[in-house]
Amino acid sequence: MISRLLVVLCVVLTFVVAGSAAVDADMRDRAARDAVAAGWGSPFVVPVLPETTDPGIVADAFATAAQETGVSVIRQAEGVDGAQEKTTLYVLLADGSQLPSAFPLSTGRFLTPEESRGSTGSVATAAVGDPSAVGTIADLGEDDRFLIRPLRTAFDTLLPDGAYRMECRSREDCRAFLERVAALVDERAPQAALTADLLATPHSGGGSSTGGVEPVTAVVVILFLFVVILILYRQLAQARRTGVLRLHGRGTFEVWFLITGRLLLLTVGSAGAVAVAATALVPGSTVALAVVVGGAVARLLGALLVASSLTCVTIRRLRIADALKDRKDTRALFWTSTTLKAAATVALVITGATTASQVQVIRHQQELVGSWSRASGYAVFHPQAIGDDGETGGGSDLGRLANEAYDLYDELDARGALYVDASGLRAPDGPGPDGGSRGGSTHPASLVVNPAYLTAFPVLGEDGEPVVVDEEDADWTVLVPATMRGREDDLRRTFQDARRGMGQADRSLFHRDGGLDTSRQQVRIIWTQPGQRLFAFDPSVGADDGGSVTDPVVQVMTRAGSVGFDRANMMSGGIGDALKVRLDGGSTDATLAELAPTLRRLHLDDNLTHLTTLDDHQAAEVQRLDDELRLLALVGALLLVGVLVLTLQSVGLMFERSSRRIVIRRMFGHGLVRRYAEPLGVLGAIWAVQFGAALAAHASGYAGLGTATAADGSSADAGVGGVLITTAAVLAIELVVSAAWAVRLERRRTVDILKGAF
Repeated sequence: MISRLLVVLCVVLTFVVAGSAAVDADMRDRAARDAVAAGWGSPFVVPVLPETTDPGIVADAFATAAQETGVSVIRQAEGVDGAQEKTTLYVLLADGSQLPSAFPLSTGRFLTPEESRGSTGSVATAAVGDPSAVGTIADLGEDDRFLIRPLRTAFDTLLPDGAYRMECRSREDCRAFLERVAALVDERAPQAALTADLLATPHSGGGSSTGGVEPVTAVVVILFLFVVILILYRQLAQARRTGVLRLHGRGTFEVWFLITGRLLLLTVGSAGAVAVAATALVPGSTVALAVVVGGAVARLLGALLVASSLTCVTIRRLRIADALKDRKDTRALFWTSTTLKAAATVALVITGATTASQVQVIRHQQELVGSWSRASGYAVFHPQAIGDDGETGGGSDLGRLANEAYDLYDELDARGALYVDASGLRAPDGPGPDGGSRGGSTHPASLVVNPAYLTAFPVLGEDGEPVVVDEEDADWTVLVPATMRGREDDLRRTFQDARRGMGQADRSLFHRDGGLDTSRQQVRIIWTQPGQRLFAFDPSVGADDGGSVTDPVVQVMTRAGSVGFDRANMMSGGIGDALKVRLDGGSTDATLAELAPTLRRLHLDDNLTHLTTLDDHQAAEVQRLDDELRLLALVGALLLVGVLVLTLQSVGLMFERSSRRIVIRRMFGHGLVRRYAEPLGVLGAIWAVQFGAALAAHASGYAGLGTATAADGSSADAGVGGVLITTAAVLAIELVVSAAWAVRLERRRTVDILKGAF
């Protein structure tokens, strides 16, 4: 039984290691292409240009300057194709460029310099499936989407501003190229005021992030530990055979090989050979992949052989007389097995408590489905796609942001969109309904809305009439509950100070002049009836009150009285985004279709691909939490199996150590508890440590242990009670399994024990 289980675990471990090596090779293959695209040549940046600048002017300038100076230009863009990431490299090649040699092809050829100056043709990986491709980039697994196209086609979806790289024969050629580009652009678009120094300004890219331990690595480590423990346990179980071999004069190493080494070589070697042969089935595979997988399996085999060689110490110290009577020292193995079981049990208890919390969160979220009826007819752009302009660097993101804050907002506002920014009410240290200050600031918590919101959700003034604010009103209007009348001067000064720098910030960020001097903008306060509940349109605000807040201060943002900087954060991709798009006939698909020409014109059609209502979001959130619950249940089941396997092993080892005492007590009529007094005492001490460790882990709050959280910030914590209940459940299961296993061992081994052979 032990040998069969060891063989199965070794085969599984071998295949997991081989698969992990293949996936790692695929990731390195992808990273190598991305590294070439991101680090080729010297960087330069096209800054944000005036909105009137035709992208074709920049494209023509690049083509002319590159041909005159012999410089190659590339631009990288990260996007999505369906649900998968896609990297597009836009190239403008000069004669003699070394870029083609950096991308090995499986079929076809690379783009010629003439083709790179045009707008047709491409080179792509097989997964892209581009019919215009003249060559296929070698791709291990054929699952990556990497596309190389002529630079001119970049401006079909991207703004000119962004990060580029150039391949030059010398620094002088690089400088000459930048000067020529600046001159050509300035000749046709003098308002751009482009210079070589501006182009050469270095751009600071985003940093990289690293994650924690990969799940596959954790699985490999756990399987490896299980295999090693099973090897040690099997060696103890083979004590009598070991004694016989030693009695016949076999050496320590030879005994180890006959009992353990040969089994590992045959099992891991055979499974590894199958895994290496299977690499031929991987699309795009080469001999290099077989070498990588074979090397990983060889390292695994070496590690197992080294770890199993620890049994040589036991073999060498073995007392042959005791071994022939099947007596063995199991203390080291028992405490190793028990320590692992304790760690797995703590993890199981915390997982169980987290699962209970997850169930509570799901129930709360299910109650919210359908409760956002007042939000029907409106949706937000969520989720937002990376698009074809992701990670292009430079000012491309700012150009897109300007298009959203100015052109798109004006278009949607004219169609009846609502602007409802409730971010000021989300802060954990925010005020109560009385509008008090947050965190020592004199700025009250507030909603920021547009006039369309006041039409859809009227706010009553002191006279009982709905407040009306016109879009052409250039003042900054603030609606304040009459209970705060005594703070009028402070409020006016606070909002006046907040408005003063908006215009300058807008010009600095977007390089646009909307004609509004916010430093002189008047702040008008309108007093409203107290006790009014306003809908915040945000799942994280007022969730327990149907999304409503009572008596917030309301700032009214009109088109004439605001600048783009006021709306810079209106679309961050979250369900609580400020911009609420009015749906035509309640259909998100029909609304997107109607907006498609506008989104294409503003180069936003690849980013704003989904409209989601609050109810749809709530249903999706419940589904997401259900998926997490299933994952938690799977992890818990695996941990439970591991705990029970280790429990059986520990009980078996304890029984061997106390077998004579247990059998004698049984013969004298003692009950189960009395017979197993010593093992139960050890288990009780271990469980006390396990329970304390589980409580300490939960109390530490590390990584949210024992808690579950929804996207709206609502959470549930199992608390000490949840940990206690889970502990009791696991303990009950372990006691039943342990008792059943101990009784079975006792019944099967009583005769052998009485004969002194156990």
